[in-house]
Amino acid sequence: MVYRKSRNSRVPDPAMTAARERIFGRSGTIRDIDTGISLGRCNIGSSFSDILRHPIPLELLDLFRQERYLIWFDQRSLHQAQGSQSEESTLISGHLYIHICLKEGYSSKDILKGWVHAVELCHQRYVPGTRRLPAVEALRLASLTVRENLEDFVGQIYSAGWNRDDSVLMTGTPAAIITNIRLGTQVGEEEKKTR
Repeated sequence: MVYRKSRNSRVPDPAMTAARERIFGRSGTIRDIDTGISLGRCNIGSSFSDILRHPIPLELLDLFRQERYLIWFDQRSLHQAQGSQSEESTLISGHLYIHICLKEGYSSKDILKGWVHAVELCHQRYVPGTRRLPAVEALRLASLTVRENLEDFVGQIYSAGWNRDDSVLMTGTPAAIITNIRLGTQVGEEEKKTR
């Protein structure tokens, strides 16, 4: 959660961060920087079609149209009303399970932006008085905050001595890369490269 703290304080350099890191922690865990409490989990490089259980919300595709990544939630984080004809899913209370799906041509900066977006989603869940939101609306709100603050954060991490070129958020290669999403009447169909 260093991203959220950087607005009011200095971004820690790599040595300061290494002293606070958990060596045997689960990869992809998003933690509160002050308490160490796990707020959620995030997998980078997921196959979009593997995580979907319902049609792709067209608002989701629109939200991520200009990005080289797309975020959606694991089924454990979503609730859809029984018998509902609506594509709208709401987020359940508790731990979030998030997937970042990468689009063809992604860069390390896209992975960082996707991760920051996931952190912002988890943080939103733990703000007192937060109501249960439709999943796409939660993504939209997080996106607005990330857009407002990302460039400043990226500037601060580079000034603090972080590596600009390598993507250390993702180990290995992504399971799939989205090459195209064909739109139908209600469903977007993913074309992908798998590894």
